[in-house]
Amino acid sequence: LGWDRSRVPPEDAAAVAAELDRLAPAAFAHLGFGPEAWAAQLAALAAARGLPMLMPSTAMVFHPEPDGPPAAGHARPALYDSGRYNTRCLDAGRAASATAGTVRLGWQIRLPAPAGAAGGEPAAPAGGTNHMLAALDAELGRNGHIGASTAWRPACSCLDDTAQALWAWLDEEHRQPGRRPRLWQIDANADDGHDFAQIARALGAAAGRRHWPVHEHRDYRHDQRLVGGTAGVAPLRTRLPGLR
Repeated sequence: LGWDRSRVPPEDAAAVAAELDRLAPAAFAHLGFGPEAWAAQLAALAAARGLPMLMPSTAMVFHPEPDGPPAAGHARPALYDSGRYNTRCLDAGRAASATAGTVRLGWQIRLPAPAGAAGGEPAAPAGGTNHMLAALDAELGRNGHIGASTAWRPACSCLDDTAQALWAWLDEEHRQPGRRPRLWQIDANADDGHDFAQIARALGAAAGRRHWPVHEHRDYRHDQRLVGGTAGVAPLRTRLPGLR
């Protein structure tokens, strides 16, 4: 079930509470952008109803210096605005509820569907999205090539695998009420540590973008992999055969 902001605006506290009562969920995930106060409000409502609440985090909450890989309990002095915003939302939610927990994610990879299958990656990158394939397509359109650092080991996972892991987190927490939710870190690159140039080439091959000119550099150096609490997702090489 999704949340219709046009019908139930986050700013209307009474309407938000009534909507949760109407939906009567067993658990819920705060996946959308919004004010930190909304995260706190939803977390308080979850606590009052004894519901587990999933709050996604991002590898961007970690600063690239000192270098990683950052462990689950690593300090979070984010460098970028997106990471600082995410940290504020997480802190607001956890302060309001002992049933609010975190699943930390890397860059998401939306793989194209097999020939003849429904769904999958559109022929042209969709506007307003930042999954890896669309972002690299857009970079190629802007610059005529894709710059990829061989000194960057990104945290990343395929979107389908991430969705299954989020569902598994919600299911596990629902089955164990009253326990402080666990922190999961989802990173299909955590064990193998492929660099970004390797991943870009393998993704291009898997998506039929064999024309991609990938220009290697070492201007960005960072081991961003999410280790020490990683949920069980298949290694990236099982989804991108070019990495085997």
